[in-house]
Amino acid sequence: MATKTVSKNKDFVTIPRELYEEFLIWEKTKNVKVVKPTKKDLRIIARGERNFKAGNYVSWEQLKNELVRSSRRSSSKSN
Repeated sequence: MATKTVSKNKDFVTIPRELYEEFLIWEKTKNVKVVKPTKKDLRIIARGERNFKAGNYVSWEQLKNELVRSSRRSSSKSN
């Protein structure tokens, strides 16, 4: 198999397009204004942390799949 030199920079990294697109979305949102959480916010965060430690969560892939299925059911009901 022939090799092709893309860059002489040894720090060059190649990643799948989907991951790159997710990175771009993250990059846009990382400059969000930081606000001080209220006491209610802190209680909600603590509850989420407890749920996470107890294993009460879904993976990102599961959530995306559930949202796709949900939107397909909604669109089929409206037809």
